[in-house]
Amino acid sequence: DGDTALIAAAREGNCDVAELLLKKGADPSHSNDIGYTALIEAAERGHWDILQLLINNGADLNTANNVSIM
Repeated sequence: DGDTALIAAAREGNCDVAELLLKKGADPSHSNDIGYTALIEAAERGHWDILQLLINNGADLNTANNVSIM
C-alpha cells in the first residue's frame, strides 16, 4: 500500500511519533499507492495538531489523492 510510518502516525493521530519521524528526515509530502499523504490522512480525521506540524515541516499543500468519488 506504500504507507510510511509518518502516514500511519498521521492517520492514528500520534503527534509525538510524527514529530520524531519528521526530525529524523521523513518526507512530509510522500504519497502512498493511492496518493494519500500524511497531510490528507490527518485532515480527513481532524488531527489539527499533526496538520500544523506537517505544514510547518514543508508538506505540499497542493497534493491530491488518486481516489475517484465516481
